[in-house]
Formats: sequence, structure tokens, C-alpha cells
Amino acid sequence: MELELQYELIEIKENKGLGLAFFGGYGFATRGGDADEIEFGPIVELGTGNLLLTFNPIFGAQVGENRETDGLGFEYGWRAEYDFAKHWGIGVEMFGEIEDLANAGSFDDQNHSIGPTLFWNPGSKEEEAKGGDEDEDNNKVSGPPNMELSFNVGVQFGLTDVTSDGALKFQGSLAW
Repeated sequence: MELELQYELIEIKENKGLGLAFFGGYGFATRGGDADEIEFGPIVELGTGNLLLTFNPIFGAQVGENRETDGLGFEYGWRAEYDFAKHWGIGVEMFGEIEDLANAGSFDDQNHSIGPTLFWNPGSKEEEAKGGDEDEDNNKVSGPPNMELSFNVGVQFGLTDVTSDGALKFQGSLAW
């Protein structure tokens, strides 16, 4: 079980400019003998209209009596997404993990993967921008919050011996 929070410091507007958020989370061990985990890091987005670059470096540590490492670990994910149609995009994603930065070992002893991804965002930019109805005097009337639904599916190919040769990745998101 995990508790995660994200605080947006700089909002990217219409996939243009710079976006910055901070992520923090706490993972509760659900099996005896496992350690709890704490994670934190920035989420950085850079957009130029149809192209969106996202970088998500996460630092983490095991906490509690059952921890196996004393130092920080590092996980990352990055994405380059190009929107080629109103609701569709293609891109490439890469993920990796170093369990203990103090004892990282060689590149081949770490998990790293890369692969293509297909994105589907059913809500249009115009629909997302409305956020409520207008009354006769063109004043905003509060309504239900905007909801943004998105899905992506991709294939990841392992870059090291300890990473799976291939993996199917599916992700869905509902934001409001």
C-alpha cells in the first residue's frame, strides 16, 4: 500500500513552456520481513506544443527494522511524447533503477529499459479549457471539476542482463 502526494509548483500551459512539480510518497510493507519505503523527487516537463518531454528522477530509501540498504536509491523515468493527432501521440520512454547509490555496481547490474509508447487522451484541449458554463453576462459559473482521462501502452526492451528482455507496459490516469 502506498500514499503519494504531488504538489505542482509551475503549471505547464497547453504543453508549452516549463512545468515543475514535487513528488513524495510512503510505501507501507504489506508482507512480514519487508521494509517500508520513502520516495521523493521533482517532476519536470518541457513542452513546445506537440512535443512534451518529461523527466522524473526519484530518490528513495528503505526505512524500518527490515531495511536492506542504508543509503539512498535512485529510480528514473523519462518520456518524449509527440502528439500527431487530436487525441493521439507516439513517443519513447526509458526507465531505470539503482537500488543503492553508495554501492551502485556496474551498469549491467542495474535495471534499465527503453521502448516505444502509444498515447490516447480522449478529452480535447478545448473541452478541458472550459471548466464550467458561462451565464448570460459571460461570467464563469462554477460546475463540476474538469476531469482528464489518459491511457498509454508500450513495449519496454531491457538494456542490461538483469532487466527483462521485453515487457508490456500499460498505464491509465484520471486527474481532476
